[in-house]
Amino acid sequence: MNIYLLDYDGLDRNGLPRDKIPIDYTLKLNFLALDYYGLIDNFQFTVPIYILFFMITTFAVFCGVFIAWLITLTCNRSKNPPALRFFQIARVTATAPFIGGILASVPVLLVIILLRYF
Repeated sequence: MNIYLLDYDGLDRNGLPRDKIPIDYTLKLNFLALDYYGLIDNFQFTVPIYILFFMITTFAVFCGVFIAWLITLTCNRSKNPPALRFFQIARVTATAPFIGGILASVPVLLVIILLRYF
């Protein structure tokens, strides 16, 4: 008896009791090589996984900055050690990408709105 996965819709018991159901079968697997786009579609992550990856990356970058600051603080012999100005640096470095992201999304949102109404 050959059962193909595409045709399988459950065990056909035909009113037989549990001990009389035939259990002999042949398992047949057919492998099909996927192209590049098929692999990308089958192995893409969900949104929560990407959010988790971005949070882990952000945490790693923050830890790297903090460790660099600690090394600078320990190796410095001056009276006034350097302060960690994380928020000032974040404000300077994150403002331009944030504004660029908003400006880049405006045309996309306009096209989506136009497609919705037409």
